[in-house]
Amino acid sequence: MGLNKRKSASVTKGPMPAAEHSQSGKKGTILITGTDSGLGLAFVHKFLSENWIVFAGWILPDSPVRKIDSSALFPVCLDVTDLKSIKTARSEILKRTQSLDILINNAGINPDKDIPLEKLDFDMVQRVLNVNAVGPLRITQQFVGLLRKGSLKRIVNISSEAGSIIDCRRKSWFGYSMSKAALNMQTRLLQNYLGPKGFSVYSAHPGWMRSGMGSPLAAFAPEESADRLYESILEPSRKNKPQFFQLDGKPMRW
Repeated sequence: MGLNKRKSASVTKGPMPAAEHSQSGKKGTILITGTDSGLGLAFVHKFLSENWIVFAGWILPDSPVRKIDSSALFPVCLDVTDLKSIKTARSEILKRTQSLDILINNAGINPDKDIPLEKLDFDMVQRVLNVNAVGPLRITQQFVGLLRKGSLKRIVNISSEAGSIIDCRRKSWFGYSMSKAALNMQTRLLQNYLGPKGFSVYSAHPGWMRSGMGSPLAAFAPEESADRLYESILEPSRKNKPQFFQLDGKPMRW
């Protein structure tokens, strides 16, 4: 997801009735961060097609998500590095729903690919950690109250095989890999804390994708990753499955 200068946080659609799925026949409500492009945008299309009410966090003024025509979609400006932006977005979302069933922490950046140790820009490393690791924690803190009132109470942190310590083979990608390892620890801590309260918290590896953060040569289109992760995330028996999983729901090693 891009991190250009943001506009003031606001839901970009006009006044609409409260988005309570119990009143609308929808399956549930979901908040997805980082929906300007790639996997986040694909998630929006997937959950809309499956009859969900979707709150989509955007940051780019010309974000494609703001142009989708759907009465079940509520785009909201949401900068995961800015607590004021997050609180403003929460206030806007509260005008339309009092609960969330799922939170997908998808927003992330990877600007330091293949930069060797000797040439690292530490301001950028800190930026990556702030977006990819601290950002999801800010979002979870501010929206956990709405999730408590939801039926699923499910938090999904979009991680990566790059965050696996056991299977690490890289010699670079310092900021990104460290941020995803930290995100995985966040998943475990949140599960320990929120699990007894009925929550399920997961890290999900979306596969190597043909996106801005991936490669044109990658194995999966974002849409394919979104389709397959949808099934894994919504699997009824997911509570009894590994917390760190890949596209097909099979476990990843921490």
